[in-house]
Amino acid sequence: MALIPSDAGLRLRQPGDNPLLPLARVGRVKAGSLTVLRGIVYFAGLGLGFLFVEMTLIERFTLVLNDAVSSFAIVLSGMLIFSGLGSVYAARRFERAPRLGVFVTLLVVAAILAIAVVPAPQALAG
Repeated sequence: MALIPSDAGLRLRQPGDNPLLPLARVGRVKAGSLTVLRGIVYFAGLGLGFLFVEMTLIERFTLVLNDAVSSFAIVLSGMLIFSGLGSVYAARRFERAPRLGVFVTLLVVAAILAIAVVPAPQALAG
């Protein structure tokens, strides 16, 4: 038996409790099907992007630290902490000028690609 949150605090989980029950909604979603599909595709792509970046970083940290568990812990904590800090910063900084936020994001992505991708063929050739 496990403790689960309830209206009156924590209670013991009963054998008949369905953990997916909160996902079932009474009524319909008030958005169009195309909007819902766009949201699903966007968040699935965002999750896959984070997953691929995490796998690459964990692999590289494993080579440096020679310990997969420590590499996983460091990469996961770092990504969670710094993505949260980035969201707080972006919400405050680019609230009045969203186009500036898009420009800065594209600039950062281009810089990361220039640092990570461009030197790779030179390292493989030499």
